[in-house]
Amino acid sequence: MFEFDAYRKFLKNNRFIDEGKGRNMKSAFVIFIYAIVQGLTEFLPVSSSGHMLLIQHFQKGAAKDNVFLYVTLHMGTLVTILLTYWKVILKLTGEMFNLVLDLVNRRYTNSYYRRLLTLLATSTAPLIITFVLRKQYRRVMDLDNTILLGIFFLLTATIVLISCKKIHGSKSAMEMRYADALLIGLVQALIAPLPGISRSGITIAVGLILGLSIKYCIMYSFLLSIPAICAAELVSVSESSGQMDYGNGWLIPIAVLISVLVGCICVNTLEKVIKKGKFHLFAYYTVFVGTFAIVVGMLEHLNIL
Repeated sequence: MFEFDAYRKFLKNNRFIDEGKGRNMKSAFVIFIYAIVQGLTEFLPVSSSGHMLLIQHFQKGAAKDNVFLYVTLHMGTLVTILLTYWKVILKLTGEMFNLVLDLVNRRYTNSYYRRLLTLLATSTAPLIITFVLRKQYRRVMDLDNTILLGIFFLLTATIVLISCKKIHGSKSAMEMRYADALLIGLVQALIAPLPGISRSGITIAVGLILGLSIKYCIMYSFLLSIPAICAAELVSVSESSGQMDYGNGWLIPIAVLISVLVGCICVNTLEKVIKKGKFHLFAYYTVFVGTFAIVVGMLEHLNIL
């Protein structure tokens, strides 16, 4: 949820308000780069919030928040998930109505999609904890401590590496336990909001460790992100006090499209990479980024940088 705060900090250092023709090209370039990074890092297990905070650390200057930009780009994330899993989402939506009817008529059905729906609800419930602790998580985001950021990057890498030995699971919704769903939900609610932690990375990794099949695990992780992203957007918009900057608004739909296209490619690529036994490559990359962040922090602490 609180990767939005990382994006907000990044946007503070890149002015998106038109202040003359000289800034138009820079604004377009930054927005498009941001869209590509969003599409890549949101779905790959490398932490989108961590990358934005690291970039922000090396930026100078200040500018007004552009809540409108990061909210619309995250709507692009939702569009990517909807395009990829639209059939499943339609069936889950229908199952919600069937569940209500069954409760009214005091009937019990344990179909695949009914169980998947209740499992997702179980994993989503712990987000209440994230909401309650949101101010504490934001304080961590605002520390601008690259050493701490690097440690969290390394934590993501460690969890991903552990899961690499557990990629042969076969569980799907019918075999998955509610305890498994609750554990994944707690990981998303308590650990994923930390900077440098990849939400998709740790939820997929924990799912694989619990014995979920690769295809089902990836689907479950991304379906689980829908309520998390929606909740984060509602909180971000409500707490922005209505200050929505629409500068360079004509660029944003193009940026969203870029983010969606890149995201769709990443979602389709991720399953293939894991099936080929190369999930560890993301961990190696995250180790590199985490080590870099820690080294930068240490050099700055010694006043060498």
